[in-house]
Amino acid sequence: MSELPLLVDGHAQIAAAAVAKALTDGETIPYRLEDCVIEGDLDLRFARIGRCVDFSGCRFTGSIDLRNATFEATAQLQACEFDGEVNAGDQELAHTIFKSDLNFDGSTFNGFVSFIGFHCAASVSLRHCRFNATASRPGEFGPRRSVEFIGGKVFKAFSVNASVFAGSASFNGLACEFAGFFHDTQFHDQGNLPVDFVASSFRIGCDLSRARFAAVRTSRRSTAARTCGLGLARIVSPAHDIRFDFATTRWLQGNGVMFCGPVSFSGLQCSGDAFFSPFSSMLDVHESALASAGPISPALRSALETARFPVPENARLARFGETCEVVATSSDGDQHWRCLLGRLDNGIAAWLTTQFRGSETTFSNAEFKRNLDMSYATFVGSARFESLACTSNANFQRARFDSWADFSNSRVGLELQLRKATFRSSLQLDGCRAQGVLAEGITVLGWLSARHMVVARNIDFGPFSEPLQIEPADVLRSPLASPQLRSELAGLKLRLPSQSKLIPDKRTPQHLHFVCNRTYSRSYLLVRSHTIRLQQPSVLGDTVNFGHADARSLILSDALIVGRIEINGSSLRGGGFFRRTIFRGTMDSRFTSYGVNLQAGGAEFRHDALFRSCKIGSSVVLSDARFLREANFSLCRMNELGMGYGSPFVSRRAVFRGCTFDRFDTLDTTTQDRRQAAWQRLIDSQDSRRFSLDPYLALEKCYRTEGRHQEADAIYFEGRAAQRRERGNPRIPPLRWVMDTFSQVLTGYGVRQTRLWLWIGGVLLLSTLIYWPDRALVPKSPLRRHRPPPPRPKPSWPGLTIPFPPMA
Repeated sequence: MSELPLLVDGHAQIAAAAVAKALTDGETIPYRLEDCVIEGDLDLRFARIGRCVDFSGCRFTGSIDLRNATFEATAQLQACEFDGEVNAGDQELAHTIFKSDLNFDGSTFNGFVSFIGFHCAASVSLRHCRFNATASRPGEFGPRRSVEFIGGKVFKAFSVNASVFAGSASFNGLACEFAGFFHDTQFHDQGNLPVDFVASSFRIGCDLSRARFAAVRTSRRSTAARTCGLGLARIVSPAHDIRFDFATTRWLQGNGVMFCGPVSFSGLQCSGDAFFSPFSSMLDVHESALASAGPISPALRSALETARFPVPENARLARFGETCEVVATSSDGDQHWRCLLGRLDNGIAAWLTTQFRGSETTFSNAEFKRNLDMSYATFVGSARFESLACTSNANFQRARFDSWADFSNSRVGLELQLRKATFRSSLQLDGCRAQGVLAEGITVLGWLSARHMVVARNIDFGPFSEPLQIEPADVLRSPLASPQLRSELAGLKLRLPSQSKLIPDKRTPQHLHFVCNRTYSRSYLLVRSHTIRLQQPSVLGDTVNFGHADARSLILSDALIVGRIEINGSSLRGGGFFRRTIFRGTMDSRFTSYGVNLQAGGAEFRHDALFRSCKIGSSVVLSDARFLREANFSLCRMNELGMGYGSPFVSRRAVFRGCTFDRFDTLDTTTQDRRQAAWQRLIDSQDSRRFSLDPYLALEKCYRTEGRHQEADAIYFEGRAAQRRERGNPRIPPLRWVMDTFSQVLTGYGVRQTRLWLWIGGVLLLSTLIYWPDRALVPKSPLRRHRPPPPRPKPSWPGLTIPFPPMA
């Protein structure tokens, strides 16, 4: 090759026609150009280049046309600058073939770039490239993106790491036999069309971690056979939909990803795990950087950026006891970025949560063959998970849903975990199927609907328990909350006033309640011998509906039910557990089957409690419960009724029509009188307007089963008397009425038998008093002469004479 002339600035200049001639002359030795300027348009259409092409640091002032060209060897155009367009012709003829590697690392493209239908037998590398074109152009099938890799096929890796796309890009139909790498790639928002991955296929995986998108879209038949990585990706445009509809992958990694627009994973097929949990990393920073709240220090910002955390400019540090958060708020006050900081044994760790900030997040009809982890995720808009299929666990622990969430008709192979999740609007679980639902400490401010839910194990809305790193002796030393305890609780975002007291519960002394100005906190401490745990109860909002649910047990212990709750027609094989639960609205549990127990010990029903036509397999426990309004147990069937020391029916509006039970259990069993008083409290609790003889008959049956027939008779006769008293004069035969009255007056219905002796003694005394003055004190008449009786005639019969021996 002849010596090239030098330009004024020291760069060699060569004509594009000379380059094209040199590439197509049939030589096989490599063709290398370094730091040159290639003037004019480079036309290689239908050309066959048999030599290795190596351009480094070159500048192409004109356009490049590689349509239908064939490169037999490696094509390397590293750190080059393309001022014109690349393959800007029609869409039908742009089929370039690369039989070896294609390398554009570090290059800059200032114009339109199109590689429609290209074929690469090895790898394609576009790392650290810049695509500056922003305008789209019209095409036969719609607008064309400024960068096109449509319908291409790559037999090895397709790498676009750390590149920058100023405009939109399309990777529709791209088929990669190995993996696609978009690590740290930025797709800027210039108001153009979204980045398209429609029908793309990556056999090993697609790595989009730490990428930044204005908008992205995939569609049916998009596949990543091994892994699709979205970790720390930033999709920041709220104006475009982000769609991964009907994509296929083996693993989906979205740790720390943020979607600012609507995102859809409808019909996603994931044969492995899907992770949208927080992204974690250790920070190389001293603890002094976390000393004070306010704007973050330069050292902390540098440590976060070194760990690849995209820190906004207005980020601030907020402290919660031993834990910290780095938060950033938008102009309207919305917290749009949150990073958790905490101290570990080996240093300071940072966790960046996953955020779906668009108006809608959709996982409808998505299928996950293993686990789905969305713990700590934030959903600003509506979240749609209807008909979701997850073979293993679906984890939404501590997730936050600012709008409604729909899990209707979802199928979870193991457990649906909603521990400490917050739903600021409604939650729908209609028709959901799972092995278990774990929702301890959940907060639902709107309505909760779980009709026709089928759960093989428990539906658990009990308290969420967290251990505290503090000794029980330090807590019990003083009735006031110690500074160490307040610091521990502040780390769990439970702030106590300085004058808060710890008061043991009267029923369960191991429960310590937080009291300030006579106000009890719903959270409490559970003190064990060597540990202390913070119990945070669940809060359920306006309307709760578990109608026709099928589960082993429904656990609502310590929960606060703000509105109406319905459990109509449900089948709970293990029972219902409502211990210490507060029901502010109506409790409607008609036609429900509790397989074992219905435990409402310590519960408080501030509105009507309807248990009509329920079937309880074992016992109903109402110890320390409080029914402030109507309690309807009509037509209930149970084995045992337990009340405890006092009557739970405060308002005396209990209804027991048709209620039957075989045993009555009370803690007042020290003496017979106290047990009888417990019977009386139950009897007196009936609503006078709806009096029923059924509880008397049930108590009579209990006594007769125990062999105490006198008490059974007493209950029977008392029921008759109460029936006459409450209902006027019911249809009772006169003879039975007379017998009941005599039994009550004379013997106290057979129990007060001493009363009969009093009656007998009184009658004898009265008779004596009446007889004694008239008969006993009057003198008797004179004695009369005794007259012997007439002689007895001798028996005689006609024709027969019986000789009697002579009498001596």
